Amino acid sequence: MSSIKKKRTMKLYPLGQKTDTELRMEKKKEEIINKWKITLHKEEKTIPGRNHERKIIITNDNPIVLEKCSLCNEFKPLYDYYLRNNYMDVESSKENINNDEKNPCRECSKLTRKEKINNNTDAYITRLLYNYPKLTKKWYQDQIEKNGGLFSSIIGVPLTAASSGCWQVSIQNNRRDLEHLPENCEIISLEENIPQHNAIPDLKIAFTELFTEMVEQLKEPDSKKIIDDHSRMWEDRYKLTPAESGIKIKSRENGKISKEYDRELQQKHLKSMFTCDAKAAYARDKNSKRQINENERIYEKDVFNIGQKQAWKCFKSGVKLSMNRNSWNYPSLERLDNSLNHTNQNTVLICRLLNSTDRAQWSSEKLNYALKYQKLVDVPDEIKQFENENKQFNNNVFNSSEDEKNKASSKNETKKTTTKRSQINSTEI
Repeated sequence: MSSIKKKRTMKLYPLGQKTDTELRMEKKKEEIINKWKITLHKEEKTIPGRNHERKIIITNDNPIVLEKCSLCNEFKPLYDYYLRNNYMDVESSKENINNDEKNPCRECSKLTRKEKINNNTDAYITRLLYNYPKLTKKWYQDQIEKNGGLFSSIIGVPLTAASSGCWQVSIQNNRRDLEHLPENCEIISLEENIPQHNAIPDLKIAFTELFTEMVEQLKEPDSKKIIDDHSRMWEDRYKLTPAESGIKIKSRENGKISKEYDRELQQKHLKSMFTCDAKAAYARDKNSKRQINENERIYEKDVFNIGQKQAWKCFKSGVKLSMNRNSWNYPSLERLDNSLNHTNQNTVLICRLLNSTDRAQWSSEKLNYALKYQKLVDVPDEIKQFENENKQFNNNVFNSSEDEKNKASSKNETKKTTTKRSQINSTEI
């Protein structure tokens, strides 16, 4: 029997589904609120706590007990802290919670954990390898030596071993049909880590073709005639019927639309392809925790209009989009603001290759930076010189400084407002 303890694997949840921890917290919240309704008098007052004073306030005609957080100094309901297990047996308003600088409210605890990981490279690497039992820290160090430093194995950009900012280290499995084994895996940036499928079987080849087209566009931008011809080609294809698009399979079998016909529609008929993309975007919005406004969702015609406005070029890289669904530059719907849904104002078309995770969204500045430091294609000196003169993207992209801080600050302010509002409506579970 092996003495090596098997690594624990992280449980994965479908998009929009609450985790077991979130469900437990909701249950605790519901239980303690019902307890307060029954046992506390409906009068507001300040009472002594274990280490901090507490307040009893009345919201929606129900009492809620608050305590000031040791870290953010805001009064928050007791269920926003880590409650001790005997919270139902203790007298109301005297429940025991963790509330000190090391164990503040749950929101502050999350921020503290992130800061610890950011300041401790070893802890970040441990967390990065956590779900891959066959990948060790020695494998990670071997990757750094092989790449001549902490660089991406695919495009060659410098990486950062931190859980925030740009170019975070990520793990790429080049054999998607097998588990993460040392011989199959490489370190790359989170921005590059796009799901591989029939359209993108090889990330290195796809990024090589992308950077090649970007260099061509920088050396000799498309003329107005080329742009107009490219747009007209999309418009002509959009008008075609399924039969004119080359679909010869019978549409119905036994009175129902056949699966083969439906599959062909989504591969060859442009209107059907856009309909499929719009429905998929709507489904992702519905599965998220964002509020849905049915009047603002996008449809097939909206996707076409967005493409027309962009002259059927990628919003971020400027390369031509392809009608071939099984290509890396087929149009993909991208939200400009990830806190909002897919709407006409918030959606653009980009290459499928650049539609990365929300935490590592590509931008034009990032692409300029990647083009300068990538090792896949030769970039003329005059283009590199142009990028050197544009100091702004060098400072903002790699370090992800002020913009990231401003966004984080804005999110914190929003969270504070939301917390105060939740105190008013806290009895609505």
